[in-house]
Amino acid sequence: MRTSQLSLLVMFASLSWAAPLQAQSVKAGAPQGSRVHLVLTGPAARTIDVEVDERAAVVDELSGPPTLTVTMPAGVFARLAGGRADPETMRDQATVEGDVELGERLIANLGYTI
Repeated sequence: MRTSQLSLLVMFASLSWAAPLQAQSVKAGAPQGSRVHLVLTGPAARTIDVEVDERAAVVDELSGPPTLTVTMPAGVFARLAGGRADPETMRDQATVEGDVELGERLIANLGYTI
């Protein structure tokens, strides 16, 4: 791993990983009642659970089985969430289980910049 990649992972590990997923769950058109389970792999591995009620919110535990599970390397998530990669070129690095259409929309709309 190059130093620049490691620095990026360390930087993103110190930020809230949940903000892009929470914001983009709604942008992706996740219907009310959706439960999204995101699994990030690699050196900055973690899981993020989001439930969509009136708004999307990060939760400690899903209230039922996930509507959608997306698994991808943490570095891919960081590049997509930061708007630094084209979702189409990174798509093969993510797996989607459950509502595939919602998963595709979520990956396509993951870019989140302030």
